[in-house]
Amino acid sequence: MSIPKYVNGKIVYESISPKDVWVTPYSNAHREFIKYAGKLQALALANELPQFDTGNEAANELWNEVINRSDGVNLFYKNEQQISTGASLIGFKTSCCVDDNGELTKGTELFNANPLMYIKKAGQLIYLLVEICQLKSKSTYDYIICQEWVKDSTVTRNVAILKKEYNDFFTNGRIPNKYNVDTIDFDELERNNIPPEHNNFYRNIPYKLYVNNADCKGDLDDIDEIYFKSLDAYKQMLPIDMLISRTFAFVNANISKNFNISKKMLTATDNLIETNNSQTQYTGSGVNLSQGVSQAQQIWTSITNTIRTIKELAFLRIQASDTGKNNKHTSEIESLNANADDMIEMKANTREMDHIDLLMNWKWFEWDNNRVNLDFKRSDCKVMVTGSTAWLKEQAKIAIANQDGYTNPNAPKNNVETDEGDDN
Repeated sequence: MSIPKYVNGKIVYESISPKDVWVTPYSNAHREFIKYAGKLQALALANELPQFDTGNEAANELWNEVINRSDGVNLFYKNEQQISTGASLIGFKTSCCVDDNGELTKGTELFNANPLMYIKKAGQLIYLLVEICQLKSKSTYDYIICQEWVKDSTVTRNVAILKKEYNDFFTNGRIPNKYNVDTIDFDELERNNIPPEHNNFYRNIPYKLYVNNADCKGDLDDIDEIYFKSLDAYKQMLPIDMLISRTFAFVNANISKNFNISKKMLTATDNLIETNNSQTQYTGSGVNLSQGVSQAQQIWTSITNTIRTIKELAFLRIQASDTGKNNKHTSEIESLNANADDMIEMKANTREMDHIDLLMNWKWFEWDNNRVNLDFKRSDCKVMVTGSTAWLKEQAKIAIANQDGYTNPNAPKNNVETDEGDDN
């Protein structure tokens, strides 16, 4: 197998051994937390559309058409969920749709995509391997069709990756092999789903790469895996504890022949067991019950403490139940979430800059692909994302209290200016 590298201004492929790219696989609890953290981040940063302004009215109208054509709310929501795992892509493509007059028109559409491999230089993508679609060959093997892009190149290449190797990459970090699409026996109908390899020049790769942080890693990747493995162990202990701590019935053999003791124990109205004194005077009582001591409470306490530790290390919001006490005041919980709120504000500020890059990529795509000249510069663009510093200053003024009912003592007061006339 080989991976791309940037050497002397060119993309070259270097052969590597599979053992050189092995990554410890995630535990089940880790995967659950990744989904949970992704939903929290999407709810915090993409619960409404970002506000875009290019400083050009005509460009704003065209951009609004692109957002409507792309189902913008779900587009940015899915994008945030994917970003939380490390990286995500928003791509550009030309599609046809029916306008308000019932006429078929061609326009730019945005779409979500998963980056498989990429290389950046000076903040720009110079190499990208991105998932396109999934197909099945006649030999029943499932393939992921990917497109390989190289900056300042007039050709993109379609490659196929076995779905098993593709999943192994996202689960274990193993670099997959890339196969030539033309050598795979796809049906002609399926082959039609593979997009053509572009031969027109693009100023930039028509994708905007979003990363979660400077290391391009998820927030949970820096947390020791032992915490997640502990949660998996605790979850396995709970059903075992339930079995061990249940009631065991020790029954005299003579009695068990005449009565179904198990049925009587589980029946609310039929709990009468007849015994013969002559039979039990030497053997004792006919039925003896014994029950183990349950450790469920201690296990739940360990689960709660571990979950809280993971949330604190990942700067995720903490609920009252995570503290082990349900009588904490809302203000106390808010003080515990100060780091989480700062993290959301920082990510929102970063996302505003990312979206400005998205606008600039769109500008060049419209020119390269549709020969539409959009007259705006980067310095003209303004974006506001929910949770950013700008949003807190402009939008949060209308809410003295947040959804939890916590009154913000720093919320600005409504200042009413009165004209008392001119003293002169």
